[in-house]
Amino acid sequence: MILLNRADYLVTYDKELGVIYAPKKKTVKTTTPAHAEALEKCLDQYYSDEMSAEDKEALENYMRRSFEDDPDLPVMEYPDLMNTKRIRRFEIMVANECNLNCRYCYANGGDYGETSQRITPTMAITYIDAFLEERYDEVDVVMFFGGEPTLCPDTISAICDFFSKGVESGRFKKLPDYTMVSNGTLIDSRMAEIIVHNKIRVTISVDGPQEVNDLLRMDKGGHGSFVRIEKGIQELKKLNYSPCMLEATFTSIHQNLGYDKQAVRNHLRNKFGIENIMVVDCEGSEGQGFKPTGDTEDEEEIKRNIFSTQTHIHQVLSTYKFVDLNCDAGLASIALFPDGAVYPCHRFVINKNYLIARYVNGQFDFSNYNCVLEKIRHIQRLQNPECQQCEINSLCQRCPASMLLTEGIDRGGKFCQEEILREHKAALNYAKQQFLNQKAVASVQE
Repeated sequence: MILLNRADYLVTYDKELGVIYAPKKKTVKTTTPAHAEALEKCLDQYYSDEMSAEDKEALENYMRRSFEDDPDLPVMEYPDLMNTKRIRRFEIMVANECNLNCRYCYANGGDYGETSQRITPTMAITYIDAFLEERYDEVDVVMFFGGEPTLCPDTISAICDFFSKGVESGRFKKLPDYTMVSNGTLIDSRMAEIIVHNKIRVTISVDGPQEVNDLLRMDKGGHGSFVRIEKGIQELKKLNYSPCMLEATFTSIHQNLGYDKQAVRNHLRNKFGIENIMVVDCEGSEGQGFKPTGDTEDEEEIKRNIFSTQTHIHQVLSTYKFVDLNCDAGLASIALFPDGAVYPCHRFVINKNYLIARYVNGQFDFSNYNCVLEKIRHIQRLQNPECQQCEINSLCQRCPASMLLTEGIDRGGKFCQEEILREHKAALNYAKQQFLNQKAVASVQE
């Protein structure tokens, strides 16, 4: 006899359709809204131990009959850094220094609380060569980060040349895709040529109209940055190249000046002619009072998040694998700091407990990696006790850094509840899309 687990089924519905998603099986089933509502209540009673033994057995038999033809999905394997030849994302923090001093910066003005450093071209190649050595023969993405990466154009160019020569010699299977997050203010003609020549996909940070951007994104002398950002974007456009995305941090300052998220997007699209705009809330623990008040999630943001989850559901169903984690930071993705320290990603740099490795005497010392690996494994969906009992544990998009460093894991808390509601909507939208397209979505009888 089976025993039902809360994480085995996600039941959701609206006035048009009921959906039962079994994330550990290759199954999304549709039913009537009334049936889904009744089933959800029965399952809640079951999990809360508010059913008689006879009713529990009846519900278990019903769920078994409904899903007995659907085999369990195997768990997707995620080897750690010691057991793979492929790095999915290699963040290279070419400088923990920034020419700006944004008021809400979580990285303490770009230096992360450390002495400001820039990686020279020689040291960059030394670090990367030593880290990859004979262990890795493939890097999917190299991400230039900081601080402000465009402080070091020669270093960025040298790194791209290193990988090009590595592909030519057969050391690497392919060129990585290059990405960069920049404030845009230092993109001159030479930096633009480096970006375009190496096809670097650039995300530029700009917080909306000049009146609000220049209150938030200032240089060390207190001067606004909007005009310089605009000039940097123009340098790229002279070469028929545009940033792949503009990213704005939404704060209480925006709200005080009467801007909502959609107004920020509209302004940036009209001003720069770039369609892909990401607007994210300033984080509470890192925002120093700039966190926006109230619920700021709007229609475009909801659609973006739902689409992301729908894509994830489709990938799970088409690859026949149960995905046990949302992010592979520390497993297949790493961040290299200018002093030769390696972390799971840039968000972890502020906490030395997450130091993966350090460059010492010509090689990287990984002696602390197992301690970091244990912390990361703890928040995997099938490992953490709270996540094990959550109906969206295969869909959750929460950042590991936020779970380990700031928010924690609290299924009854605000962040978890928001994520649960979002994933319910996504599962419902996915089933509707499949249903309307007349694709194969099974149905379950009342």
